[in-house]
Amino acid sequence: MLWEAACTVTIQLRFCPSDIDWALTLNSASETLKTLSNNTLSDTFVKFCSLAHILKVEKESDGRDAQLRFNNSLYNSAMHKACMAVLSVMNEPGSTKASAFETAILHLEGRWGREVLSNQYGKLYRLVTHARTMASATRPVDEVAGWLVNMFHLALNSRLVTCAKATDTWLDRDRKHQKNGYWHACTGVSEDRGFEIEKFPQAKLASLI
Repeated sequence: MLWEAACTVTIQLRFCPSDIDWALTLNSASETLKTLSNNTLSDTFVKFCSLAHILKVEKESDGRDAQLRFNNSLYNSAMHKACMAVLSVMNEPGSTKASAFETAILHLEGRWGREVLSNQYGKLYRLVTHARTMASATRPVDEVAGWLVNMFHLALNSRLVTCAKATDTWLDRDRKHQKNGYWHACTGVSEDRGFEIEKFPQAKLASLI
């Protein structure tokens, strides 16, 4: 009897009458999966941001009231800042077309895993913040952010840096010593040489990463 029971499959269904119920259920299920020591089926922070959008989170208190969690931590001010920043470079959830940022980060994640950037909301916040300083009418923030992700991808592929050493300090800024990091260096090179940022990833970088 025990052997026969082991050969059966149990399917558990949960009715979600609205998008809000669905988003809350998905967040809860994702956090539960992380307790299994294998988070490959759980949501990345980028996906978490899309759930916050569905739940119409506009203030930090909205996320806390909804009991949103990421990595077993309740929604907080750092998450909120990063979430709003990431949402600004993403297309609407359910859109048939991904933004330049989403395309680049999925490419990076597929090669180097989630922990290098997709789950690091501090790094994501700094990336988008820096991208905003470079954006213009002809260079939308999502394209600049996607370009910076691609440049990071190139640095990993060319062994300029390893995943372990790609810290906030290396990527963004060493505030203790007042030194700019890799993304700032990329900005300087692009401006000095006159690269067209929106064309460079497709024309050149794609062949390198």
